[in-house]
Amino acid sequence: MKRFRARYSGFAWGFVDQAFSSATNFGLMVLAGRALGPGGLAAVVVGFTLYLIALGFQRSLVTDPLVASSSALGEVARRLAGRAALMVVLPGAAGMTIVAFAAAALIGGRFGQGVFVVALWLPVALVQDFWRTVLFRDGRARAAAANDGLWLVVMGILAPFAWSIGDDWAIVGCWGVGALVAALVGVVQTGYIPIAIGAASRWWRQEAWSLGRWLALGSITYSLATYGTVLMLVALLGGTAFGGLRAVQSLFSPLSLLGPAIALPGLPALVRARAESSHAARLLTLYLSCAVTALTMLYVIVFTLSPGLLTVVFGEQFTRFHTIVLPIGLSQIVAATATGFPLLLKAQSRGRALLFAQLVGLVATLAILPALASTRGLTGVAWGTFGSEIVASGALVIIAIRPEHERATALPLPAEQH
Repeated sequence: MKRFRARYSGFAWGFVDQAFSSATNFGLMVLAGRALGPGGLAAVVVGFTLYLIALGFQRSLVTDPLVASSSALGEVARRLAGRAALMVVLPGAAGMTIVAFAAAALIGGRFGQGVFVVALWLPVALVQDFWRTVLFRDGRARAAAANDGLWLVVMGILAPFAWSIGDDWAIVGCWGVGALVAALVGVVQTGYIPIAIGAASRWWRQEAWSLGRWLALGSITYSLATYGTVLMLVALLGGTAFGGLRAVQSLFSPLSLLGPAIALPGLPALVRARAESSHAARLLTLYLSCAVTALTMLYVIVFTLSPGLLTVVFGEQFTRFHTIVLPIGLSQIVAATATGFPLLLKAQSRGRALLFAQLVGLVATLAILPALASTRGLTGVAWGTFGSEIVASGALVIIAIRPEHERATALPLPAEQH
């Protein structure tokens, strides 16, 4: 029983932590929607999407390989690996911020400004995410939840002032200041200082590259396709319709909470389970997917039967978008069935297989959504999302349950650097 609690106690805090994290992101969407309207929300979403792309790239190239390679190690080795990863994250965050500023200048106009105001806070938001990943890896899920809770509290304190000002700088700023405070507290919680750049580079090449190269390639491909799809849908649907779509997706997408809530404690748990046996890892994967699917179905059923919820949260301007709630909810249920399988592939260091599964899903999305957007408008996009998710999730499950062939990286860590 003690062994069971030690392995799975982090999942409860995972839900608490992700509830806080999702609340900050959802709060940003609500503030932007109500203060700026559908068009203003769309501009903020374009900037926020770029933040999510940078976050996905960092997780793929650094933090996921860090967790996969070090979760089963001793405390000293885990700490050294974490300090090395921090030394990789810091210049990476700076580089991605420069890219975001360049994208803002290239896009221009209202949407370019949306990218710019989010990019201002990109470095601290990326560092804060690194802290929460490290804390979960080390079994300090409660500390990670406290860090994300602090972000939410700071944002809640500043939200009335941002609302009274009513522009995108203030709305995104209250979100960004919360990230800044949480990132600074994370330094105190972990006590990490970066190691020498040479040692960090050696760690990254030896421990992270073999898995990270595939995850990063998948992240780059996914990010380009996703951001291209966002800009294409904005052009085809218009800012108002796209803002309505994002409002529905943010409200009726429980996986934005459930997915990370499972992933943060789930990947370290799967790495440790796999150290015992492949059967234990596969069984845990099945449990995680079934649990998330059940919770997602309950959420979708309850909130789909609440037709006025969208209006209550975002305002009267969004009433007409309730017609797309059902297909968006169904796509979430389909995606939930595959929740645990990307984690299993990462724990197995099967980056190439995960990349292939992602490419199948991207091809389906790029083939379906633009075509339906141009012919069927917003409703077509919503049902197209459901159809492409069937293809993507099916490919992921089929590939993940095939026998494991790729070898997990198990190279020794570099010596301690002072």
